[in-house]
Amino acid sequence: HRWGRTWQAEARYDRSAGFNDGFREPVFSNLASVVLRGVPFRRLDFIARGAYLVGDDGFTSETNAFKTTTGTVQLRVAVTRNLAAYAQYFYYHYDFERGVTLPGQVQQRLDRQGGTVGLTYWLPLL
Repeated sequence: HRWGRTWQAEARYDRSAGFNDGFREPVFSNLASVVLRGVPFRRLDFIARGAYLVGDDGFTSETNAFKTTTGTVQLRVAVTRNLAAYAQYFYYHYDFERGVTLPGQVQQRLDRQGGTVGLTYWLPLL
């Protein structure tokens, strides 16, 4: 959905089944995600994304569920026409029940958050 000249919101729901790398059985999942982006001030843009996924690995185990939560927020300010500085915060969480067989040294549960700052430079192709 768009509102004003510079703001846009998006919501999405996906239900899927398929084979994913690292899993021995088919994965069934439900994903809800949202995105909000806009330009609050001249030369400054904002984007926030969030997603929540729940699913099951295979048909047989009663302890084969998993869930993930992700989120990012980014502010970017134009320095010149082709150069921008940005700051970003991210959050990531996943939790697999004990019936899910994970590859290698992957942990059953993980929480991560952090931030980045940097510069983005782009060139026109045409």
